[in-house]
Amino acid sequence: MTPERRHSLLFSLVFTGLFCAPVQSQANTGSTNTTNAIQILFVGNSFSFGRVDPVMTYNWREVSDLTAASSEAYPYDTHSYPTPHDSNYSYTNAEAIAGGYYEPHPWGGVPAIFKQLTMEMGLNYSVSHSLRGSATLKGQFLNMYATNGYWNTRGNATNQPWDVVILQENSSRPLPTNKSGDPQLFQLYAYEYQQLINKGLATNFSESQYITNGSTKIYSIPANPNANPNAKVYLEETWAYPQYVEKHYQTSGDDYTAAGEPVIKLNSSNKPYFETLYYTKARSTVKNLYAMTTDLRISYQKAYASNTNSSGSNNYAGIIPVGDAFQLAISTNIAKGSNFYTANYEYRADTASIDLWWHDCMHASVYGSYLSALTIFGKVTGIDPYNFGTNDQAAEELGISPTYAGKLQSVASKTLGYKH
Repeated sequence: MTPERRHSLLFSLVFTGLFCAPVQSQANTGSTNTTNAIQILFVGNSFSFGRVDPVMTYNWREVSDLTAASSEAYPYDTHSYPTPHDSNYSYTNAEAIAGGYYEPHPWGGVPAIFKQLTMEMGLNYSVSHSLRGSATLKGQFLNMYATNGYWNTRGNATNQPWDVVILQENSSRPLPTNKSGDPQLFQLYAYEYQQLINKGLATNFSESQYITNGSTKIYSIPANPNANPNAKVYLEETWAYPQYVEKHYQTSGDDYTAAGEPVIKLNSSNKPYFETLYYTKARSTVKNLYAMTTDLRISYQKAYASNTNSSGSNNYAGIIPVGDAFQLAISTNIAKGSNFYTANYEYRADTASIDLWWHDCMHASVYGSYLSALTIFGKVTGIDPYNFGTNDQAAEELGISPTYAGKLQSVASKTLGYKH
């Protein structure tokens, strides 16, 4: 860390009263149950757990993975099993457990990077996460993934009082309906989560009471005995991705491998499927990423604005602009913004620049996950992420060079409105 950054950091910590003793880890439990720790819960999916290593299992002993036991008992529920080579054969659950895992728990992910950043700053946070691949806020809130008493995702949000809760929706749901989204469902279930965390009243509701063409089914939600009216509930705005905006062959994750590397889909004639989706009519990845980011931002702003209480203040603590950070990295030429696929429409491996996306051109790369964690850290703690400096420990452990670490810290800082 440079002397200038260190001086700025110390002033910030003293001024804000955030200079406190480091949290001590408990490696055997995967959690940090420290007295007076700020209890923070991450609710989300693979965009939060990181999808692949080094992010997926990073620092996992320092956080509580609240869905690890569910995945261990029922790996089928998240496709955490090797796909049978014989399509006519289905594994039993016992065979799936014995056969190894795809996206194996326990997960560290972005919450664990956040945890590491707080420890570096001497902050006392106890970090937990309730994450499930491809999950929506609706699915988590209604326990739609529950199996034999497992995957009680709503229960993870009510098993203790939380000081901070971060809600990360399925990546496409906030998009316009003509772009495969359903922003009304996003808005409704983000609101229901916030009410559950802050008020915790038992409720009966149907989607049709609130949204156009919503389900008329009545959902009965029990009271939350651990509601905390002072808990800060944030909406985490996710990012646009090349898979939606640049021509390529359709791919799917390879369930035979632990990483699930993308493989090209073939039709009955053994020919690849083309994905010709452009987000707008413009044949420009840069313009389409910008348009997708804009739609995400507008959707999150609408969801935020809709949750205003009778006193005129908002029930959310704020929006965490991770998607805007991705866009700023592109627009300032810090991160790659085009040519994600080769002339043969296959993923283009690029190690010469910061690529914020993993090989499926959807999930974040290690750079994207680090940028996510920096932006979340800065928004939640109020500390400028630029203060970590180029020799940041989290970046080093993730294999990010000092130069790239400094650039990503600068992007997160500027996204949050800091000037340096």
